[in-house]
Amino acid sequence: DIDFVDANRFGYETFALVSPKHGEYNYIKTNGELFSKENFLSLGQFNKYGLAKVKRKNNKINYVDRSGNILSKIDFKEAGSFSEFGIACVWVCDGLYNYINLRGELLSPDNFYYTYHI
Repeated sequence: DIDFVDANRFGYETFALVSPKHGEYNYIKTNGELFSKENFLSLGQFNKYGLAKVKRKNNKINYVDRSGNILSKIDFKEAGSFSEFGIACVWVCDGLYNYINLRGELLSPDNFYYTYHI
């Protein structure tokens, strides 16, 4: 049995947002299993690519897929939404930015001081 501090209704995604601990969030599936082994500080809605932006316990941003897998090996200070081209602008570190694709890979080996949201 799992007790929750708070729980929402199931949505069209067949997931419900739950709070197993104060300030931590996860989704629960209709079969009663938690969506991810990891709880998150914040957990967004899934986009058309099946990814949701999450804030991890290290206070950095990443994305998860509908199976609960973390998308990128790198966590980011901030991350944007994925464009219609399947790329998102990410703040890598100390004022440096890059883009990632839908596999969580950086698009350039170099980081940039300025980027445009695509």
